[in-house]
Amino acid sequence: DLGVIEFEVTGKNLPILISAKLIKNYKSIKTNLNKMALAFYAQELMLKITADEHPNLAAYELLEKYLIHLDKALGPDHTLLSSFCLDLLG
Repeated sequence: DLGVIEFEVTGKNLPILISAKLIKNYKSIKTNLNKMALAFYAQELMLKITADEHPNLAAYELLEKYLIHLDKALGPDHTLLSSFCLDLLG
């Protein structure tokens, strides 16, 4: 699912989810299959390029900015994806 959530966990060995709250919902992306493909590509790229368990705030902010622009776009925009990829690799 495409969205930003805020969540709270407790526990040391076995994390337990206490609460979750939807912060941002990308409705326009969810209703357009072509936009979804671009969003999932960007998310997969983030997964492959960032190390597990090592937060990368700059990369996260790039992804969030990309998804906001894609959500507002009238249709799928491959130039947005190209810019995101170049920025992420930079």
